[in-house]
Amino acid sequence: MRIDIQVNGGGGLLFNKITNLDDFLKIELNHLKQGKAFIVPTFITDSDTQLENFIKIVKQRILLNKKQYLIDDFKIILPELFAIHIEGPFITNKGTHPAQYVKDFNEENVANIVELLKPLNNLPIYFTIAPELIINKTHLLKKLKASLNIKLSAGHTKITKNDFTILQNQLGDHRIKMITHLHNAMLGGHFNSDDGIPDYINESDFDGYFGFIMDGQHTAKGELLPTILNYYNNICAVSDSASPACCNIDSNNNLFEMGGSIGVVEQKPNELPTFFWTDLSKNQNINSIDLEELYRLYINGDGGYKTLAGSAVHLEQCCEFLKNLNIEKEIQKTKENKKAKALFEIGLNKLKIEEKDIKNFIIKNLDKMFIENPIKALNINQDIKNYNFIDNKLFYKDQLFICFDEKFDKFLKSNFEDQNLLKEKIKEYLNSLYKR
Repeated sequence: MRIDIQVNGGGGLLFNKITNLDDFLKIELNHLKQGKAFIVPTFITDSDTQLENFIKIVKQRILLNKKQYLIDDFKIILPELFAIHIEGPFITNKGTHPAQYVKDFNEENVANIVELLKPLNNLPIYFTIAPELIINKTHLLKKLKASLNIKLSAGHTKITKNDFTILQNQLGDHRIKMITHLHNAMLGGHFNSDDGIPDYINESDFDGYFGFIMDGQHTAKGELLPTILNYYNNICAVSDSASPACCNIDSNNNLFEMGGSIGVVEQKPNELPTFFWTDLSKNQNINSIDLEELYRLYINGDGGYKTLAGSAVHLEQCCEFLKNLNIEKEIQKTKENKKAKALFEIGLNKLKIEEKDIKNFIIKNLDKMFIENPIKALNINQDIKNYNFIDNKLFYKDQLFICFDEKFDKFLKSNFEDQNLLKEKIKEYLNSLYKR
């Protein structure tokens, strides 16, 4: 079994938007069946009301650990929920997180988040925060960690390498040992500058772990091979799955909710699907274009800022992506970037391998990146190793927990919002944006 510590949704649903336990289970069990992975449900920056609702459903789910649950007219036994991931609201590099819910890291807001999360008792919480917000406020961090079973992670950040180094020294035994989706939503990501957390990791003896999105899209600028070669002992492979993951996607079914907006799934030949959204708000040159043309620009990602909005894949697809990686093409991409090339050569020399050995090295270390490192990173209960997925059946030791047969598949298929309704929502947004 694999472990995916960054799952925002799947099966047409988002954890931020679920309203009941069955929706929670549809996301979780879709990933279990298709991604062959236990997941850490991820809740991104949102309103207190939405977070409170999510926590209430998580509590219901915890009560069902290793217990029977009736779905329609058949029974399953649910595996243990090992942890959750709270990503925000204390961030500075918002990415696709809704800006209106981003919060300052202060006494009042820390007390509020503690109060909201306290009902989870001792459930491990992977908690993403922009580390620059902690500078000169380490007492608030200690309060947060003292009140909850938190594994702190740096992410959605604009911190510089120098400031992160200073902060880590200040924190001492409380230093940050987890990074959320390295290279994405951070300064210095994709080797585009000499300043940021990626450079801190390259130049320090970092002994923690980091999520690394393995969908072939989020790490598509030459950072994949050098990162694996140098940090396979630190990598937790993640999907960063959003609502389209585990769905059958085609040209008639490619619009999905993504927090406060709507994203588009794009499928290119010989690539995993991409989930993106388009921000046309800063483009003043399209004020006079009619609404239908604006809509076309939005869904094609033209004429505005196009950014990834989570991924459209599950962890099994990420694993297959690595197994089938075109090494020659990836090496060429790596060598086009000066910093990536240098780190790539350091990795080869350190491992004493040649370019022809890379594919075997990656395959040999898949279990480390997809299973062993996530268990260590979040200090997940070792009992997880007693689960096995065989022939579409989940076993705990020798006991059958779930049989994913055709009958169960009917439960897993959620009804996505009508595509025409989503198109109208995009047009409403564009209408309001340009006041047509």
